[in-house]
Amino acid sequence: MRLRPVNDIRLSLTSLVVLGAGALVACSPEQPAPGYVARVDRTELSEQDLRRTLDAAADNLQRRRDYINEWILTEMLYQEAVKKGKADTDEARRQMEFIRKRLAIAALLEDAVYDAVDTTDISDQAVASYLQRAGDEFLLREDVVKISLAVFSTREAANGFRALLLDGTSWDNAVSLTQSDTAVAPLLDHVETQRYHTRASLYPEDLWKLAVTLRPGEASFPAKITDGYAVVLAYGLKRQGEAPDFDYVRDEVRSRMLIDLRRQQYEQYVQELRARYAVDVRADTVRGSR
Repeated sequence: MRLRPVNDIRLSLTSLVVLGAGALVACSPEQPAPGYVARVDRTELSEQDLRRTLDAAADNLQRRRDYINEWILTEMLYQEAVKKGKADTDEARRQMEFIRKRLAIAALLEDAVYDAVDTTDISDQAVASYLQRAGDEFLLREDVVKISLAVFSTREAANGFRALLLDGTSWDNAVSLTQSDTAVAPLLDHVETQRYHTRASLYPEDLWKLAVTLRPGEASFPAKITDGYAVVLAYGLKRQGEAPDFDYVRDEVRSRMLIDLRRQQYEQYVQELRARYAVDVRADTVRGSR
């Protein structure tokens, strides 16, 4: 019998049952925290628990309010479930045991599979070789244009920027000169450098219509758009069905290669486990009944 990979190995705690979520963040009634930010009867949510649960980068007043409200609701439901005897049933214990096993397996495979794969082996040369072997798999499904884009609040500022490009100044240097000019810098509202866009990602629609008409290396006249005046520098257009630029698909191919490497590592690890554990499946249990 061949073992199949565990689905969704990177479990998200938020996908667990409400019972598990409440138990993870609540302080024990027997050991109350010295201070708390919320309490339901004798169960408390401490500041330490709150900080530990919220991502520091996303810890703001609204996120705190949302989380505290969710914690209170979860705790009330959990306490009511306990009173009604729903937390100590055979089914509840079975579900909690299942969750405990999945969390333990996730931690094990993080070390044995995910951390064991050396991502430095996925060089650009390896990516290019993989892309070549993939054949038609990565051919473009829609038109893609590569451009640089600068949006100014006035036409005069946009014309001055375009003049720098026409004089032979590189895009990066033109942006740097503009940003260092105290008179013009406040008029530069948006900059993108060598970005790939599809029709859906380049807004407004007029910018797409402009970009696909430019030759590689050509800088557009300032185009009036909703947000101001845009100057577009084109690098090339690839049509649907053509092979993409390497830079456009590099990350996607690396992700595919990483998945393949982890799958190989997983299968190897399972084989090693089979050599260490005695596995026995009774034949009469898999034959089926007639």
